[in-house]
Amino acid sequence: MIAQVLRHSEHFAVRDLRALLRQPIWIGVTLVQPVIWLLLFGSLFESVIEIPGFSSDNFIQFIAPGVVMFTAFFSAGWSGMEIIQEIDRGVVDRFLVSPMQRLALIAGRLAGGTATTVIQSLIIVVLAIIVGAEFENGIGGVIVMLALASLIGAGFGALSNALALVIRQEESLIGAVTFIQLPLAFLSTTSCRRI
Repeated sequence: MIAQVLRHSEHFAVRDLRALLRQPIWIGVTLVQPVIWLLLFGSLFESVIEIPGFSSDNFIQFIAPGVVMFTAFFSAGWSGMEIIQEIDRGVVDRFLVSPMQRLALIAGRLAGGTATTVIQSLIIVVLAIIVGAEFENGIGGVIVMLALASLIGAGFGALSNALALVIRQEESLIGAVTFIQLPLAFLSTTSCRRI
């Protein structure tokens, strides 16, 4: 049964990635805000590094990992919208009457979303390197960062998909996701305070 779930999940992940390949502009559209965070805020707050005790010599290097995590966090929050659209169009009903494993419907979508998160994160990392960031831990550190971004994306993608299956209204999902993500975004800085 597990092998069958994995095989069916692979089909759904490939399906999502094919949809992404048909509309590659989607990657660019979802990266507008992170690029603004990286380049605009990186330039605006460049003088922050002159504050005594600041832990980095390059502000873009300092914010690049945060931009990667926020991109995964916010992008994954909207993954449930696609399920609602497919429910409304009757696509999910057609999948449910087929002999596929039902778990694969969500697991495959999460795998496809995770692959998209990795692509977005790699683009941000390359852009950060182009504008002068250096990752002290090298390729190993970048791989760990990509793995953490994937976990964040998969976790919040699963939450978004679960809410979509329960709520089944796009407007309500937008409100619920915003209600969850906005406070978490503001609480993210609490882990940076010294004890």
